[in-house]
Amino acid sequence: MRPILASFVRFLLLVAVVGANSPAAAAPEARTALVIGNSGYASSPLVNPRNDARDLAKVLEQIGFETTVLIDQDKDGMSEAIFEFGDRLRKRGGVGFFYYAGHGMEVGGENYLIPVGAEVPSERYVRLRGVPIAEVTAGLANARNRMNIVVLDACRNNPFARSWRSSSRGLAVMRAPAETLIAYATSPGDVAADGVGTRNSPYAEALIDTIQEPGLTLTNVFRRARARVKDATGGAQVPWTSDNLTTEAYYLVPPGSPEGTELARIAPPRPSSGGGFSLDDLDEAAKAEEEARNTWLARLEKMESAYAEVEAYEKRRVSDSLKVQAWERFAKAYAEDDPYSSRDEQLRAQARQRIDALQPKYASLVVRSNVSGDQVKIDGRSVGPTGPNAHQLEPGRHTIRVEKAGYEAYEETIQLAAADRRVIAAELSRMLETAARGMVRVPAGEFFSGCNERVDTECDGDEKPGKKRYLDAFSIDVTEVTVEAYRECVRAGRCTEPNEGGSCNWGRGDRERHPVNCVDWNQAKRFCEWQGKRLPTEWEWEKAARGTDGRKYPWGNSSIGSTSRPVANVADSNTSFSWKLASYDDGFAETSPTAHFPAGDSPYGAKDMSGNVWEWTSSKYPGGEGRVVRGGSWAYYPRYARASNRPGLAPGFRSNVIGFRCAQ
Repeated sequence: MRPILASFVRFLLLVAVVGANSPAAAAPEARTALVIGNSGYASSPLVNPRNDARDLAKVLEQIGFETTVLIDQDKDGMSEAIFEFGDRLRKRGGVGFFYYAGHGMEVGGENYLIPVGAEVPSERYVRLRGVPIAEVTAGLANARNRMNIVVLDACRNNPFARSWRSSSRGLAVMRAPAETLIAYATSPGDVAADGVGTRNSPYAEALIDTIQEPGLTLTNVFRRARARVKDATGGAQVPWTSDNLTTEAYYLVPPGSPEGTELARIAPPRPSSGGGFSLDDLDEAAKAEEEARNTWLARLEKMESAYAEVEAYEKRRVSDSLKVQAWERFAKAYAEDDPYSSRDEQLRAQARQRIDALQPKYASLVVRSNVSGDQVKIDGRSVGPTGPNAHQLEPGRHTIRVEKAGYEAYEETIQLAAADRRVIAAELSRMLETAARGMVRVPAGEFFSGCNERVDTECDGDEKPGKKRYLDAFSIDVTEVTVEAYRECVRAGRCTEPNEGGSCNWGRGDRERHPVNCVDWNQAKRFCEWQGKRLPTEWEWEKAARGTDGRKYPWGNSSIGSTSRPVANVADSNTSFSWKLASYDDGFAETSPTAHFPAGDSPYGAKDMSGNVWEWTSSKYPGGEGRVVRGGSWAYYPRYARASNRPGLAPGFRSNVIGFRCAQ
């Protein structure tokens, strides 16, 4: 579910940092850009956004921006690119530039960009299937880099107006975050032109030209572009800007460039003459391909001979173990796939069949403990007390659990191969008399943390490598902290109020049993301390969510879209994600009451570990002061609800998708 971003083209430019006395002074500074152009809509396709995005990206690369350009993106692709853009800005600092061309609209005072492939039968679906521009500005604010530029050539006609009872024109006014300039292709509430018979829209054409002019301050770049568009459209379209900049002057192209080094102007590409036709290079390629085919043919002949040799060895009076080694050696020597034949794969498959036939079928396991009267469960199935008797198990992964009333349960997940003989010695210790009220107890022992590539192909780099960790026993809240519970802390004078408005739950009488959101890390930490608890570490959170066997989600490895029974509150069937079953709908456009999805409980009985709201942990994100959040939310698709996913956010960041729970 993850689109591959285009490779970054790296450039270095001395960016002019203007002082009062030296307008031509310059200092090196990082420049990062994300450019998106959406044209291929099923309803009301657009001609020029693809060209606008590609042409502007070339200009930005030439003036020193490390630029990613994406064309015709669905919601997954747009959201992921925006998230990674903000993360890259946070790491690199400097100046950020975000440009979007395509359909965009305002609903309920909020602005949304419309992905390709989105089905929006009415305005209320825009909130679910569009990408909120606030997602862009929030990422920029969280990056805390020096300055950002947001360009929205997204005020084109409403593509869904024919099927709507009401219509939406243009975008609403947005307040620019600190050190940010927001540029609109036209005035608030108006519609911008896509361009007829031209390569670019009027606004993109003006911006591509003016952005290359040396010596223009940032604000003058957009003023000059505004004048050109107004003149070109006879006053029908007037671009508009809003900024919250404190920098007096910033130059995209420094003034006073020495003669001969001034940047070459970029113009739309023109067709070539079509001359110089030749097949000479293809003739050379054909010869190289023939040589490669002959090399692989010779290798296949050797493989056939080696296979016959191992067959003859298997008929000798030697142990099955040696026969298995012979076939394994063959499979390893000829593991590379032949691009010109399928015969090699047939031989490898036959070798694997011989290995399977020769290997022992079962493993032997003995489970002992330091107490009597206990019970053993293997993969959730009771098999009686511990003792000297061996259990015959299929090769593979097995979860062993030893329980006795009044004792902490022992649990371990092991990998068994055929013919293994394993002994487990379980150490059980007495349990605390009562678990903390409203909490579940997680026993001491090892668990698998991070990316389990055996069952999960969606891992990010910071989830790898997956490995085993040991944790002492701890308790964790059954549910996320609710608005109702948090209010008691506020009344006691120990907690400050969360943000209100938008999708924040604070101040909404019908949300008392919903998780409190719009709280930062410090507010969550103070609440837990007020209760005599603490925020969980990210590894405690992960074990409480997935148990010990490295499962992908709290309920197992099956995806959310594979069941008609709701298991979590995530972006659901009201979104147009192709990987979801149409029958899946969690019933909530935003947060849900806590403990609403028992089918998604963790192995220890903790609820809503996936979805509803992201949850703060006490752990620092590697390489900075950010804190790890876990679990995904109502506004994010299931990739982010995996138990091993671990983004990092600034401790002071607040959002309607973030809450918390406490541990002890």
